[in-house]
Amino acid sequence: MRKWLLVFLLSTSIPLWGQHLTLPFFDDFSSPKIDPSRWIVGGVERTEGKAILPPSLGVVTFDGRTAQGQPYRSDRVDAVGPTDTLTSRSFALSQFSPQDSVFLRFFVQPNGLGEAPDPEDSLWVEVKNDAGNWQSIWRIQGGDIPSTFVPVSLPITQRSWLYDGFQFRFRASGRQSGPFDAWHVDYLFMHARGTSGAQFFPDIAFVETPKSLLKEFRGVPFRSFQRNPNRFWADSLQISVRNLRQFLSFTQATFELEGPNTQLRFTPPDFQNIPGNRLVQLRFPRPSTWVIPQPGRYTYRVLLDTPESNVLTQPDFSVNDSHAQTLSIQDTWHYDDGSAEGGADIDRRLGQVAQLFKIDGSDTLGGVQSPFLPPLPL
Repeated sequence: MRKWLLVFLLSTSIPLWGQHLTLPFFDDFSSPKIDPSRWIVGGVERTEGKAILPPSLGVVTFDGRTAQGQPYRSDRVDAVGPTDTLTSRSFALSQFSPQDSVFLRFFVQPNGLGEAPDPEDSLWVEVKNDAGNWQSIWRIQGGDIPSTFVPVSLPITQRSWLYDGFQFRFRASGRQSGPFDAWHVDYLFMHARGTSGAQFFPDIAFVETPKSLLKEFRGVPFRSFQRNPNRFWADSLQISVRNLRQFLSFTQATFELEGPNTQLRFTPPDFQNIPGNRLVQLRFPRPSTWVIPQPGRYTYRVLLDTPESNVLTQPDFSVNDSHAQTLSIQDTWHYDDGSAEGGADIDRRLGQVAQLFKIDGSDTLGGVQSPFLPPLPL
């Protein structure tokens, strides 16, 4: 039994008994999945398209569904109660004292592109003390609040919190029957020698998913693309990045396309200056020499060369300096990456939903793929 348990822990990168996370700790959820070596997931999901202009691309989203997209309750559409949680793995904090000013920082946004939390809905943070008890130290209520990302700074300075085994967690409460009462958390940083004032970070990061290489789609049939490539190619390469420093900084972008018999790379010659604490959109002409030679799945990757890319620091702020997406040039039409950011509610008999695809020439429809959640009671 011990042998199999050890293999499981190693293969899933979950810390072994007695191992703790250390400071400084940084996670902006830019990786495709929530890291199980850092977090215990209780229903939250990592998303890219549900928040509006986060500090960096990738957030964790809390709502009334599990991570598998199922509602917490399907017997009552108006049921309200506990929903998602996100719990940290344990930290080693015994080396710190209250005078070391340990702070937990993050950014939070209500609703985004989701459904807004109501006044009775909330998101809160709890910490576990050295007696094993959870204490609430911060809470935000729904209702009439700004739908932008706001910074939160929480001092972790009580002696009962500064021990080996410390944990914190986010908990949400709201409508339990679907993607309702959404909260988004991003750019979490816990470190010593902090303050409660405004914070800046040595980081330039993606804010939105880079625009597709295709004008409207993330997937088109190869025969349609081959018939009229200019109908589908985007005219330019576009990215949105944020400088989280206080002062002017710079970046240089590299664009790559890889696939069957294809390996293309383009680096615009000039570095781009970005003012401090600003979001900018960068646009470059698409190389006219880029072609798609045959059907297949292609990886479109964007890399940022930034000051933090070439310096070894703790934490590593360069983790968000690249992004990859898949383009399907095979036999299907689709607009996005297949992850749902919204839905259509059909609440009557014979209700209908339509999706328009503008195609070139004639084609044959072989099928339609769409996710359906369990029906809710009226």
